Amino acid sequence: MRAEINEESLEGLGSGGLISDGTIPGFMARKLDSGLITFALKYPAPESGRQRWMTLGNSREITLHEARKRATKERARVEAGTDPQHDRDIERSVSRSIKVNEMLDQFLVKYVETRQLRSAKQIAWCFGKYVRPTLGKMAVRELRRGDVVKMLDTIAENHGPVISDRVLAHFRKACCWYAIRDEKFNVPIVRGMARSSPRARARERILTDGEIRALWNLTADSVHQEFNTIVRVLLLTGQRRSEVANMRWCDIRGDSWTIPSQFSKNGVSHVVHLTASVLALLSSILRKEGPYLFGKTGQTGYGGFSKSKSRLECEMAAIMKDEVPIWTLHDLRRTACSLMARGGVRAEVSERVLNHSAPGVRHIYDRYNYSEEKKNALEILSAQVSQIASRLDQ
Repeated sequence: MRAEINEESLEGLGSGGLISDGTIPGFMARKLDSGLITFALKYPAPESGRQRWMTLGNSREITLHEARKRATKERARVEAGTDPQHDRDIERSVSRSIKVNEMLDQFLVKYVETRQLRSAKQIAWCFGKYVRPTLGKMAVRELRRGDVVKMLDTIAENHGPVISDRVLAHFRKACCWYAIRDEKFNVPIVRGMARSSPRARARERILTDGEIRALWNLTADSVHQEFNTIVRVLLLTGQRRSEVANMRWCDIRGDSWTIPSQFSKNGVSHVVHLTASVLALLSSILRKEGPYLFGKTGQTGYGGFSKSKSRLECEMAAIMKDEVPIWTLHDLRRTACSLMARGGVRAEVSERVLNHSAPGVRHIYDRYNYSEEKKNALEILSAQVSQIASRLDQ
């Protein structure tokens, strides 16, 4: 029925009856069996011309006057070429998308834990410390580039550009992982958002012969045996801190130590030759109930690096004449590689000792294990360290 929608016409409307307003094109009112009146606007979509139906409200929520105002406003938008229902569809779509916190939870369970990433704890901590407090309650589809930039700016200002870039890397991975599962989500991260470059972050520090000698002498005492042993093994093998800290008895067979894939940075198991010097160091470690060499109970690896490293730095500064520049335990890995080069070890062999992936096509076609070459390289490294440590100060 076409007539003006007013109080009188609504009063005479029967259950299930429909009135199409004669003044506002497409403005309609329907009476439900419950007696409730619903107001709507029927209009042709500007682009396709298909008829669309937009709910304006019901008599419990709005008055007839308010319904007519809404119908007039939305009809004007249609005449101007805008589809008002399209905007509402987008709003509903956004409201149905999960929150960032939920996305991060799914990513940690379905990606990080499934792949048993060594950095799982670091990633979870990073999200909890920096991402969740800022973006966690936002709908994933509402994320905009400006939101991410603002978060990174705050992190860089308060914690430095390197931390900001780590957060960016982890969050980008989570967003890309989720984008595969939600076609309506656009990853709000683009190139150029990093605060520093890998080249700028790369360290060049290696320990001098004098520093190596001081380090070796200071790690001879048995008071801090576990940390001292780890430091010496790091220098004598060139392996990573986490790999040495998580050494297990079951991974040592004779003079070979196999680093399992779950403890290796590149996810590939790695065999390390143990020289006589390293074996002597490890033999002095008391065996505990747990499977690990280091740590209080052996149930987990060693984890007290900060305090022990600070103590060692203070002791080195006290015995050396010149001020000792800042160094890290990872610098021992770089120092070991440099000492092997000094002893004549070829670069491709020292790279294998460090468990670096071979560059270019060599990574694909060179399947030789270099076991003898790696063994000789570590023997040379051990001899270099022994020679430096026993040399008298100049």
